[in-house]
Amino acid sequence: MALASVLPLLFIFGQSYCYQGELLASVVIFRDGERTPVKSFPDDPWRAKWESIGYGQLTTQGKERLFQLGRWLRQRYDKHIPIRYTKNSIFVRSIDYDEAITSAYMLLAGLYPPLEDQVFDESLKWQPIPVHTESISNDHLLTGSDCKQLDNVERISFRSLEGLEDDRVWLEKHFNIPPNENVTLIEVVETILSAISMNLEDKPEWTNDAILANLEHKVIDEMEVTTSTPDLAKLKLGPLFFEITKYFGRFLPGAPEDDYQPKFKTVFYAGVMETLVNILHGLKIVGILDIPDHIPRFAATLLMELRDGGSGKRYMNILYKNSTATIRQYSITDCGMDCDYGVFLDKIKPITAQYDHKHCEHED
Repeated sequence: MALASVLPLLFIFGQSYCYQGELLASVVIFRDGERTPVKSFPDDPWRAKWESIGYGQLTTQGKERLFQLGRWLRQRYDKHIPIRYTKNSIFVRSIDYDEAITSAYMLLAGLYPPLEDQVFDESLKWQPIPVHTESISNDHLLTGSDCKQLDNVERISFRSLEGLEDDRVWLEKHFNIPPNENVTLIEVVETILSAISMNLEDKPEWTNDAILANLEHKVIDEMEVTTSTPDLAKLKLGPLFFEITKYFGRFLPGAPEDDYQPKFKTVFYAGVMETLVNILHGLKIVGILDIPDHIPRFAATLLMELRDGGSGKRYMNILYKNSTATIRQYSITDCGMDCDYGVFLDKIKPITAQYDHKHCEHED
């Protein structure tokens, strides 16, 4: 699906689109707000600025961006998510990176300002809401980092990419990065994007728009290696989509009640740039979405919404908001805007799998 087939504006601050059918459940996947890069380099012109804030930390602009995203979601889901926070209303899971965790907290501050009887300090219009994490080595939902089979395929696939040696030469030339230093093109591009987001001066001439666009294209090629086939996407994303479809399954007709697991109105996943790239490309690989390849900007957000279609039918809506852009609903390939949930399940099945420790550690 090309850009021309994307629906016109569906939702902006203060305005809503009238959807058909009650919203039953939703999943919100978002990336971190504006932040400093996770590391610096020998000739990084902005090193002093990063060190004054700390590496991998939200900037003031990033905090504001996520706070406003939370307020925007409050508007969108005002009739869906109760205005009073209770532990059974929502569930929030974050990848175990500072920038993602703090982004989740800022979003929650905008989503759930305390009601009068929840205020414990008149000067602080905030209330604590838990954000759940797993260590990176055990996070099968958002990283899959301990899967030896996936790691092996990634190494083989990365070696097959054309132009990586040219990228290394470029990094050495412009950032004075030694050949043996473990620095990736992705990290360099994130450094440049962080500087642009903060309007920092001392911008080298080689960071012009044309060069940056070329670098972003290469970064996308590198990141999409991990979801370049259904089998790879299943290893990388299978456990996450398993949890998401399991969650939606609780809202299907005849689904058994679970006395020990609340039926959360919304489940939130806080990730980073790679998180959204992997998910969007994984959905593309199995023919669910055809969003043009791009680097999701800070605070980019994907919504998956399950609605009641009447007569026991359920359908899926998928919407995407790239940073400050207006949110747009995307047609699910060969299924439409309001996609029958059964059809959606069939489409996503090839990249859905419950985490299997033995299978993941199997080496060919």
